[in-house]
Amino acid sequence: MAEKEKMKESEELKDESKVETQKEEKKEVKSKAPKEEKKTKEESKVEESKDSPKEKTEEEPEENKGESGVEEQIKTPKPEQKKQDFTAVAHVYSSKNNVVVHVTDLSGAETLSIATGGTVVKSGREERTPFAGAQAAKKVAMDLRDKGVRRLDILLRGKGGHSGQKRPGRAASAVIKSFARMGLKIRKIEDVTPIPHGGSTPPGGKRGRRV
Repeated sequence: MAEKEKMKESEELKDESKVETQKEEKKEVKSKAPKEEKKTKEESKVEESKDSPKEKTEEEPEENKGESGVEEQIKTPKPEQKKQDFTAVAHVYSSKNNVVVHVTDLSGAETLSIATGGTVVKSGREERTPFAGAQAAKKVAMDLRDKGVRRLDILLRGKGGHSGQKRPGRAASAVIKSFARMGLKIRKIEDVTPIPHGGSTPPGGKRGRRV
C-alpha cells in the first residue's frame, strides 16, 4: 500500500511539473511574438527610410519645393511686345527758289510733320540750297521718330509743267541723305514731277509771245 501511494504521489508531481512547463512555454511564446513584431516593424521603418530620400529627390525637381515645403511657382517671362513701326510718305518739293519737306500718312490725309527751307536758314537766297534741305529733313525726322515712324516712301517733285523744270532741284538729294543718316528706312524713291504729254498747249501761241 505504501508503495502505491508513493507511485501516485510521484505521478502527481510529474503531472504538475508538466503543467508548469507547458505554462512556461506558452509564456515564452507570447513574450517572443511581440519582440518579433517589433523587429518586423523596425525593419520596415528602416527600409522606408532608405527608400524615402530617393523618392524625395525624385519629387523635388518636379514640384520645385522650397525649404518651407511650399510649392514655388515658376514665373515665366512675358514675351516682349514689339514696338510698332509705322510707315509714312515724304513729299519733297525742290525748286529753284525753295525746299518743302511734307510728311503725311499713307493716305495723304493727315500731316505728321512739315518743314521748309525758309524755317531753317536766315537769308532768302539760302532757302534752295542743299544745306537748307538737309536741315529741314533733320527737323522732320526728329518729329517722326517721336511719333513712331521708322519707314518712309519718298516722292520727289519739281515745278514741272510747260515752263518749269522737269526734274527736282539740287536740294532733293540732300534731303534723302539726311533721312538715311537719321536712321529712317527708305522703302522707295519716286519722281512725281508733273510733265505734260501733249495735253494743253503752252501759253504764247504758235509764234510765241509778242514783245
